[in-house]
Formats: sequence, C-alpha cells, structure tokens
Amino acid sequence: DKAQEKPSPQPSIRQVLLLLWRNPAMRTVALASGVTAISGFAAGAWLPSFFIRVHGLSLIEAGLSLGLGGTLGGMLGGVVGGILADRLSKRHLSWQLKVAALGTLLSLPAQSLVLLWPEGNYFAIGNANLPIAVLLVPLGAFFMAFMQGPSVAAIQNLAAPEIRTQATAAFFFVSSALGMGLGPLSVGLLNDALTPLLAENSVRYGLLASLLFMLLGGLLFWRAGHFYALALSSRHAT
Repeated sequence: DKAQEKPSPQPSIRQVLLLLWRNPAMRTVALASGVTAISGFAAGAWLPSFFIRVHGLSLIEAGLSLGLGGTLGGMLGGVVGGILADRLSKRHLSWQLKVAALGTLLSLPAQSLVLLWPEGNYFAIGNANLPIAVLLVPLGAFFMAFMQGPSVAAIQNLAAPEIRTQATAAFFFVSSALGMGLGPLSVGLLNDALTPLLAENSVRYGLLASLLFMLLGGLLFWRAGHFYALALSSRHAT
C-alpha cells in the first residue's frame, strides 16, 4: 500500500458490511466460501459416523484415519493452492480465485468415491483392517484446501487498508455461519428422513447430497474470479 499522509477515518461495522455487500467480488467470494463450507462442515461432522456405520470401523480407527488423512492432505493442498494462485494470477488476475474453483471442483470426484466405494474392500495396517475408501480422503482434502489461502488473500487485496481486519472477520463469519449452521444440520435431517428406507446407508446419501453445495461453491469461486479481476484492474487504472 502507498503511505497515507492522513489516515482514513475508521468506518463502523455497519458501514463495512454495506461496503462488502455492495462489492460484487467480495460478496461472491464470501458466498462461495460459505456455500463450500456447508459441505466441508457436514463431512467433518458425519464422515466418522459414515465409516463406523457403513464400513464397521471403531471410533478410534475412524478418527485416526480421517484425522491423519485429512490433515496431511489439507496441509499439502493449502501450500500447493497458494503457490498456484501466486503463479497463475501473474498471467491473469482472475486465477487468484479460479484456483480455488478448480480445487473445489476437483475434490468432488475423490469425495464422491469415498462415499460410494463398496463395503468389503479392506487393506491391513498392523492389526487394523481399513476400508480402501479412506485412502481417498487425503486426495479430497488436498484439492479442497486450494481455496483457503487464495480466498483470504483476495479479501485482503480487495479491502481498503482501514477495513481489512473487519472485512476478514466478516468473511470468516459468513463462511462459519453458513458452514456450521447448515452443514451438519442438513445432513442430519436427510439422515433421519432416509433411515426408514436405507438404514445405515442413509448417512452415505445424506453426505452425497451435501456435495451439491460444493459444486455450487466451485461455480461461485469461478464467477468471483471474474469480479476480482475487474475490481483490481479498475483500481490500478485509476
């Protein structure tokens, strides 16, 4: 940022929220992150139950498999996604958020296979027999993590210096409110509704349905890339 001789006055939180909502790039990236988080929080809440009910894992086996696989995949994906966004956005600014879109969309096949992989296919690690489906968990987490760095960096780039902290807080509030508020709840309701028909497989199809939010989030991230490039190009032009 260029040094300011006289700092701009600090706007109120209401003014900040209005500024964010009126900015198409900020509004779209916040909604994209929030919609994607619905699927992410649903998976975090219900995948252990899925592996316990459908694949017969113990609570400890499910927790360790998902925790280690998701953490390692997410850590690597966060770094790779940030590097790709930095490099590709030099070619065109829209890639700052299109990388997030691609990661979100590429995670869909892996996450779908985790849920659709048939029971009875196991591999042994020590005394534990784990379903082959858990091997796909790190792959889904890897691509899903592409959105983390680029989306937050985009908010920082779009916001004026005097509102960056509040803009980032608003971004995480929208993401968390949508994700935590609707993700686990929506899958739980579907689970209850489908249980009489599908028994233990109800959680499988409830989680599959939640992936529609991830598809929508990926499309919104792609659209946000267009708005992001326009916003920064017009700022540089002035």
